[in-house]
Amino acid sequence: MLHVVQLGILGRYEMMREGMSCRLNSKQLAQLYADIKDEPNECGFESKVWTCRIIVIHAKKKFDIQYRTWHV
Repeated sequence: MLHVVQLGILGRYEMMREGMSCRLNSKQLAQLYADIKDEPNECGFESKVWTCRIIVIHAKKKFDIQYRTWHV
């Protein structure tokens, strides 16, 4: 609650940041960010728009790390 008092409504989001650490290492995360700057069809998908589902499939194929759509 102190975050909310000090930072206002944005402080609430600071409180919600806790959770499981990222399964990707820093190199993999940088590669994922680089990949999603391009369109999904450049990574082999039949879409021009990244969706949570496509990102999950891409992470599984490229890094062998399983996510669920609500983790993305």
